[in-house]
Amino acid sequence: MFKTDGGSKDAAKAANFKVSTKPVSNLFELSALLTDLENKPDLAIIRGRFVGKDRAPKGDKPGTYRRDLETFEDQPLHSLMIDIDKFVPAFGDPVDEPDICIDGYIRKILPPAFHGASYHWSPLWFPPKRAAICLR
Repeated sequence: MFKTDGGSKDAAKAANFKVSTKPVSNLFELSALLTDLENKPDLAIIRGRFVGKDRAPKGDKPGTYRRDLETFEDQPLHSLMIDIDKFVPAFGDPVDEPDICIDGYIRKILPPAFHGASYHWSPLWFPPKRAAICLR
């Protein structure tokens, strides 16, 4: 996790996650959840399915679980996350016109099956204050 002073710190220890499930049934619900999480750095989305309290290895602290393949099984999803790094848009400004830049990325980099796809994006700021776009 990057801090405002330019330094960084561990976001969380993998052995200390409290688990809660937030089901979503469409992109609008997923987008609302992701938007809500943007200002909650102590929370994260884990795309796997929790195996349950009986099967999951316990974390270091009471009531927590490890974030690993024993705790979260792969599951089919109708969404995918793409982190965009070092992409220089041909048109638009990533800060002021992110939609133009994301649409350009989709058309230029992704296969035709993704053209016209709906998406959720989050602006991320990394030192030294350059803009990045995260397409989810």
